[in-house]
Amino acid sequence: MAKVKRRKNKNTKLIFEIATAVIPIYIIVNLLVSLVIYQSVADAFLNSKQQLLTAQMRRVYKYTDVLKTQWYYDKWESYGPDLRLEFTDNELRDIYNYFEDVGFLYDYTDEGLKVVEDPAAIEYIAGSSYSNLIENLSYDLSEFEPCSAFIITLDEEGNGRVILDLPNYEVDDTRALGDSFKYDMSDHPNLQNALLSHYSGLTFEKTDDFIRSGTYYVVYEPVLVHGKVLCIRGLACKWVEIFVGIIVPFIAATIIGVIGISLMFLVLFLLIYFRVISPIGKIQKNLRKYIFNKNSGDVLSAMKKIKARNEIGRLSDDVVDLAMEMDKYTNDIVRMTGESQRVATELDMAKNIQAGQLPSVFPPFPDRDEFDIYASMTPAKEVGGDFYDFFLIDDDHLALVMADVSGKGVPAALFMMMSKMLIHNYATMGLTPHEVVEKTNDTICENNPEKMFVTVWFGILEISTGKITACNAGHEYPVVSKIEGRYELFKDKHGFVVGGIGGKKYKEYEFTLDKGETLFVYTDGVPEATNAHNELYGTDRLIEAMNSAYGATPEELLTIVHEDVNRFVGEAPQFDDLTMMALRINSNGKEEA
Repeated sequence: MAKVKRRKNKNTKLIFEIATAVIPIYIIVNLLVSLVIYQSVADAFLNSKQQLLTAQMRRVYKYTDVLKTQWYYDKWESYGPDLRLEFTDNELRDIYNYFEDVGFLYDYTDEGLKVVEDPAAIEYIAGSSYSNLIENLSYDLSEFEPCSAFIITLDEEGNGRVILDLPNYEVDDTRALGDSFKYDMSDHPNLQNALLSHYSGLTFEKTDDFIRSGTYYVVYEPVLVHGKVLCIRGLACKWVEIFVGIIVPFIAATIIGVIGISLMFLVLFLLIYFRVISPIGKIQKNLRKYIFNKNSGDVLSAMKKIKARNEIGRLSDDVVDLAMEMDKYTNDIVRMTGESQRVATELDMAKNIQAGQLPSVFPPFPDRDEFDIYASMTPAKEVGGDFYDFFLIDDDHLALVMADVSGKGVPAALFMMMSKMLIHNYATMGLTPHEVVEKTNDTICENNPEKMFVTVWFGILEISTGKITACNAGHEYPVVSKIEGRYELFKDKHGFVVGGIGGKKYKEYEFTLDKGETLFVYTDGVPEATNAHNELYGTDRLIEAMNSAYGATPEELLTIVHEDVNRFVGEAPQFDDLTMMALRINSNGKEEA
């Protein structure tokens, strides 16, 4: 009896432990299923509601062409709640006579209404149109379920005025014509996006205190004329009525789902207990023993006692293999950890060495005020293949280099340092830009087993005149600003990449920068920056960002472009080096002369 009793207590304890493990999962599954059911019901109901509201919008606002005329908004907002909607017969007669005198052709467009200057006639047109608007909307609203129509003017900052607030149910705080209001547009993201993008379609949004206090489900539509948002018209339904339509079917579907899940978990509970938990408990016991003593021999002898001829039996064999592999893996990890730390240290050193090769102190020539220069490089990996350089050849000549090596990582960094030194050495020998590029190309091609290449833009600024003599070897077009204009691409002549074919000849060209004008050079990592939608940043966005900061210093210009690229890319990973350099002429010999 004692033996049976102990077995009974043991089984009771196991059942309790299994229940303790399964019940949280059961609760979570029910919550997740309930959430999915609610989302499905809500989506289905809201889709149906949106279709209904779309039909209502088209019906209610079908006779609202008056909303496309700016003249009415100006008059309605100027009169406000004092706008008269009715006139005496004598007033109407005087107004019609005035129309005949001025030749008013009943053209109710902005252009046609310009001839109406009499205050009474203006108020008559504004009031009668407003009265007709209310009458048409009220009639169409009466045929639909309770909701309210509204027409407002609103800018992107959230400042607006009420044109019309027309509920077809009783409310305590109806807004009057001309009432001003202020919204925090961060609470209305869909509305803000519609205004910013000049989107003229329907937009749906659940929102609080829109037009009046309370929670509403709103559909609104900007009215655009010639790309300008004149007003926002829409319908608003009480959210509580929509919520009731969602919650009733949700409760019924949830009850059915909970019953089905409960039966499923009961069957799984019994199956797991009788077929899995008991043999796995033995495996777990031996695994714990291995955790403490790390003796794979003990695990091997213990696992042989498990006789199950199914996945549990194969699992016991796998546990033995795992224990033996873990012993081997632990030894390998100890060895590999030391190796990884060494590689990381060497990469960090390579990064610091590469950064030290690029000019990084600004201003680089404190005693030279004829020009202002700034450059930056952000590598995609620990080390990059882009590089820039600038250095004085003599007192009147400044060398400018922007280059991009094929590939990334350590090989590109090594190739970059070799290319940089060659260009620097040949430039300081007094060679012209095309000679520097040709010499560099020939030297690289003599010993280039990996067939790597580099695109190069190399120029020499004659400081006294502002003249730049440049050579482009397969690199991006530079960007130049002019005093009388804005930033634009300078589509120069391209030669072949450096390192591709030995003996290539390159052409050079000249252009002049006057005081206040800027040269901007960069690598393809800027226009080819890619966002999460696989869209390229492109040169058009680059020029637009630069023109938004026209007149900025070189450092400010690079900061603005870099921030604009980061905003465009967002969370997408950087896949290429981002390198830029800008030079602005402060004075030159021509001006001083």
